[in-house]
Amino acid sequence: MLTIDRRARVTVPVAPERCVERLADVVGYPSWASLIKRADPVGGRVRLEAEMLGVAFVMDCSLEVGSDRAMLRRVPYSADDEELYEAGWTVTPEGEGSVVELHVAAVIDVPGPARLVRGRIERRLVDDLLDDFARSFQSST
Repeated sequence: MLTIDRRARVTVPVAPERCVERLADVVGYPSWASLIKRADPVGGRVRLEAEMLGVAFVMDCSLEVGSDRAMLRRVPYSADDEELYEAGWTVTPEGEGSVVELHVAAVIDVPGPARLVRGRIERRLVDDLLDDFARSFQSST
């Protein structure tokens, strides 16, 4: 199992409310998140289809949204399911814009020697996802 605990932050030129609005629209994630190929509502949750390093995967998630944060959590398939994925977004006002921090905690079953791909997976799950989020506001400001 590969364990990830990584944080990154970015400043975006929009109000915190717009950031939280975009994060709350989980079905819209494929329009801005290159990692996520599809998001479908399924019984109060969302099924995400994603691709990372050429490997496709599917996970059911819950989304909790507050006035300054959003938490996307993978829902375990059974009591003995040890995999974890939590993406916690925190949005703080700064000047005319917002500072957005993403914290990803994950435990992923990765075949082969995980240490060889650890950095690439961390960058894809955190840095690239955060960059995609920030870029999504460039054309709308």
